[in-house]
Amino acid sequence: MTIENGRAIAAGSYTDQTLNWDLRANPADWQKWQAKGLNMIGLSMVYMSGKLKFEVGDYASMIKDPRMVGPFLKSFAVMGRVLSYA
Repeated sequence: MTIENGRAIAAGSYTDQTLNWDLRANPADWQKWQAKGLNMIGLSMVYMSGKLKFEVGDYASMIKDPRMVGPFLKSFAVMGRVLSYA
């Protein structure tokens, strides 16, 4: 998905393009997070427990700058809405 100025302008299947963020988790956890969302404490817990892995992206920088956490968490809500249309 490509976001510009807060709007999704393009989306498609992964075709070996370079990623800014690559998060990995099992499908059951993704479905739970899409349905219920995540907050800052929940994000910390799933990361510390290893349920969410950051293959690409700088999680450490994000948690050091709390201004980045809110938009990141909102992306989970957006993905839940996008995936429901897929």
